[in-house]
Amino acid sequence: MAYLGQWIRIKMRVGITGYKGFLGSHIFNRLKNNKKISLIEGFDLPEGDILNQETIEKFVSDKDVIIHLAALNRAKDFDLMQVNVLGTFSLIQAIKSKKPDCRLIFASSFQVYSKSQEDDIINENFSVKPMTNYGFSKKFCEEMILPKIKDNIIFRISNIYGPGCKPFYNSSVATFVNLAKEGKSINISGEGSQSRDFVFVDDVVDAFESAIFSQENGIFNICSGESISMNQLAFLLKENFPNLEITHIPIKEEIILVKGSFAKATEMLKWQPKICFREGLKKCI
Repeated sequence: MAYLGQWIRIKMRVGITGYKGFLGSHIFNRLKNNKKISLIEGFDLPEGDILNQETIEKFVSDKDVIIHLAALNRAKDFDLMQVNVLGTFSLIQAIKSKKPDCRLIFASSFQVYSKSQEDDIINENFSVKPMTNYGFSKKFCEEMILPKIKDNIIFRISNIYGPGCKPFYNSSVATFVNLAKEGKSINISGEGSQSRDFVFVDDVVDAFESAIFSQENGIFNICSGESISMNQLAFLLKENFPNLEITHIPIKEEIILVKGSFAKATEMLKWQPKICFREGLKKCI
């Protein structure tokens, strides 16, 4: 249900933490052209430090909506927890102090969920048991936000890919595309049956844009509903790079299979992905 104290705003003032990142830059570029938004402002290093209470309070003080993306993914455990968890705590305290009616839209992750099996479809009621410290950090943030910020939306996002995504960082799509473009072979660990739910960045941006103007609160999956294996990814790339070499490395590893459900987001936010994986992959090449 929507927070009853929320008032209807004609022109929204929006702030984005972590706006220089992959997803943040896509959201920022989209929202700056939205005529329903009177102010769009980014907050990121080096000018903006989310751990500095004075700077984050100043940032939130004139905003109607904060999109919170600032986080570390691949980092030392201490740094990851400090930025992701304490940074979110700092933001929450700033909102409560300076702009208690502000709407907070938080980017969480499918990594908060427990391991899924081949026939599982992950919805918002799926077992929560993070397998990584990044997943733990996102779950901690969710548990802080839900009781403290009345007007909130939490997006549990699957594996985002799209133009501008960094290879060798957080998406195997970006890594494989980069290798193919450079004429290098693709190495797949094991049999290549491990799969991910890849969601195109423009679809994710659509979800955040819709959430700004929605009156709904709560947790929503943002995903594609497709399960794409590493083998499928490689062979789809080979359609565009016929000379691409694909090598399987005989490594015994845990098979992770991921497929999400976005039914709740469709029902309550009127959101659904528009771009299938084959189409999205072509946009990355």
